[in-house]
Amino acid sequence: MLHLDLFSGIGGFALACQWAGIETIGFVEIDKYCQKVLRKHWPDVPIVEDIRDVEKIKEIVKNTRCQYDERQLLKREYAETDGKGTTRQRFVYEY
Repeated sequence: MLHLDLFSGIGGFALACQWAGIETIGFVEIDKYCQKVLRKHWPDVPIVEDIRDVEKIKEIVKNTRCQYDERQLLKREYAETDGKGTTRQRFVYEY
């Protein structure tokens, strides 16, 4: 199983995934110190600095063994309305 770690911090979730046999394919982290820690522990895993850089994130996913529908994975429409008329912000859609 593969995962893309968003808002990674110093990699606590990625470490737990590693222990569980889940491979991290990329990190998204803006903090320079956190990036330094991530590079030390996962030197071969790419880091995207800005969550809004959709093209770089899509490139990471395309370069893996993942099969996905690009239209569903990363959409540019960030808001949706639920049945109660409330608008929620979403980045990655469920499918």
